[in-house]
Amino acid sequence: MPVRKLVALLLTLLLVGSSCPVWAAVPAEDEVRELTLEECLQLAEERNESIKLAETSLGQAGIGLKEAKSQDKKLKEAEDEIDLTKKTIGLYPPEYHDTIRQALYEGERMLASFDVKLFKEMGLWATEEQHKLAKQGYDLAKTGVRLKVTQAYHDVFKAEKDIALAEAASKAAAEYARITDVQVKVGLATESQRITAQKTLADAMAAREGAAAIYEAKKTDLLKEVGLDFDTKVKLATPAIEDEEFDFDNLLETALENNINVKSAKLQAEVSERKFNLTGRWYPSITYKYQKAEIEKDEGKTKLSDAERSVENSVRSSYNMFLAAKEQLPAAEQAIREAEENLRIAELKLKTGLGTRIEVLQARQKLTQAQSNLTDVRKNYALAAASLKAAQDGLVLLSSQGSQG
Repeated sequence: MPVRKLVALLLTLLLVGSSCPVWAAVPAEDEVRELTLEECLQLAEERNESIKLAETSLGQAGIGLKEAKSQDKKLKEAEDEIDLTKKTIGLYPPEYHDTIRQALYEGERMLASFDVKLFKEMGLWATEEQHKLAKQGYDLAKTGVRLKVTQAYHDVFKAEKDIALAEAASKAAAEYARITDVQVKVGLATESQRITAQKTLADAMAAREGAAAIYEAKKTDLLKEVGLDFDTKVKLATPAIEDEEFDFDNLLETALENNINVKSAKLQAEVSERKFNLTGRWYPSITYKYQKAEIEKDEGKTKLSDAERSVENSVRSSYNMFLAAKEQLPAAEQAIREAEENLRIAELKLKTGLGTRIEVLQARQKLTQAQSNLTDVRKNYALAAASLKAAQDGLVLLSSQGSQG
């Protein structure tokens, strides 16, 4: 009986040594769907594939934790069984003693192996920490999706304004071309001027087509994020802009503390440090195992420093974008008021015979341009604010644009 138990325990020890986890480190086709930003965020949380994938990763991490706990339990049972067999070997017939001693020797040898010692020292701890990171990753998947939906929503809204601007420019260019044609006929303009006017009109029409293409691309991005059919026609409500304030020092400290990349790098650095310390007690410094463990330890420290600097860089970038957009908002809003007044005056002059239709079209184009500029500033402001909030939660940001899941 004890021999069979010990053979089973030896198999358990072999499995533990080979599987230690520490270093493995919908509307109808023609229907226009009216959507608000909040509705898009809700749809994305229900349908976005990134959240489902994060949930799967969390499930896998949970299985890994259960496996590590099981291995840890089996190791302790093996140690207890070996101790008990040592104490009770005299109770068995003498002919079994040599076999039992051999099994005990093999069991103790495996328990004393480097892999088992490493697992006992940090295997379960590291797996628990990895599970915590997976849980945060699942939570941050939702944050990341919200950030991407916010960006996609503002991109589509801005693209709509750009189409309106291109249409206003086309109307002004068409009127200018018409006037130039008339002037050429009566000798008030040259053929060269007419060609220039026609080219301006062609450029404006091409810009209109380009703006429409960009809108379709941005709309596709939004529909992908919220899980709607790509053929869905949408009409977006004006996104609300909230007044935000951030204290940079507190913001950066919180971001560094919560950032999942920094946490992951810290875990890997500590794992490498512990492994190096254990390796140093087993192998002399001239061996490859020692040198490899030392390199891994130094690499862990470098990666941690790089992760912290990357987070600080991206937070600074988003914060600067936020400050710039906040400063630009009043001027952009004032520009619209001025453009509205200029349009009112141009329309009044046209009614009284003191102005021309081209002046009205040009004034309307400038108003549309001001509206597009304001939309762009509001977009930058909203994305920077959303990015900074996400950074506080621990989301990884890209400094090039200030927002990315």
